[in-house]
Amino acid sequence: MDIDVLARLSAGLGKGLGRRHQKSFSQGASHFKEINEKENSLQSKAIFIIVLNLSGIYRHQQFYTQRDQWIDLENVPGTTGYCDDQAAAIIRKRIKDCSAEALHFIDNGNYHYLSYFWLEKLKEPVDLLVFDHHSDMLRPVFGELMSCGSWLLRTVQELPKVQRVMIFGIDPDYVSHVPKSLRDRVATADTDEGFHAFLREHPGGSLYISLDKDVFSTRDVRTNWDQGTLRYAHFERLLKTADNTRNIVGMDVCGESTEYGEQWHADGFNKKLVALIRSTRFYQKICA
Repeated sequence: MDIDVLARLSAGLGKGLGRRHQKSFSQGASHFKEINEKENSLQSKAIFIIVLNLSGIYRHQQFYTQRDQWIDLENVPGTTGYCDDQAAAIIRKRIKDCSAEALHFIDNGNYHYLSYFWLEKLKEPVDLLVFDHHSDMLRPVFGELMSCGSWLLRTVQELPKVQRVMIFGIDPDYVSHVPKSLRDRVATADTDEGFHAFLREHPGGSLYISLDKDVFSTRDVRTNWDQGTLRYAHFERLLKTADNTRNIVGMDVCGESTEYGEQWHADGFNKKLVALIRSTRFYQKICA
């Protein structure tokens, strides 16, 4: 994310949910994790939804099923907002056998940097479509530590297989965060015309999508960051267009709210989102 990352992260740290809330959800998640130990023995390509648990928020939701994969990272230090080298090593180890060609739920916006770890696993060149209210292209505040506000900059600089990037829905005030030296590879848009122009550059080419729900209007969903104005119905049309014109190879979703009172609504939104993605060619290819 972009504006004043440190201050806003600090303000948000106190909003995390405790495990004692909603005992039934916790019991359900425990049961899910027991079953998932058996699921981990399956080939990763047979699994479409992979849930990365860092804050514990997904214990209060039920959009995933016993067939999906649960990766527990809740006990890993050095992950909130920033990812230190030790945390990065643990993350890579725990997702080693997971496929990047799947739908990944990666918790709230403080962990958007997890997209980097999925992108580095891809074996073929791809374009990257990011739905985000922010640029995520700030320079790291603490040395070279990757953060939720710098992961996209690092992706463009370090992952040569990621070729062209489109940030859709970015606040116009944040467009200047994209370095001039990278603007031949990183485009921004908030209109359908710019979106379609990006897709037309490589018809049928491979595409990875990263969705931060803070791109959406608060009338559709609430997150733990300031939000944009994109409506969900508009996103549906954009996703279907991307699916029809490109070869979507993977996708991740972040932007969960950290407010306990929002979880019923957040779960319903994620269920709706999963149903939409299951209607795509991307899903049919993975689960064929």
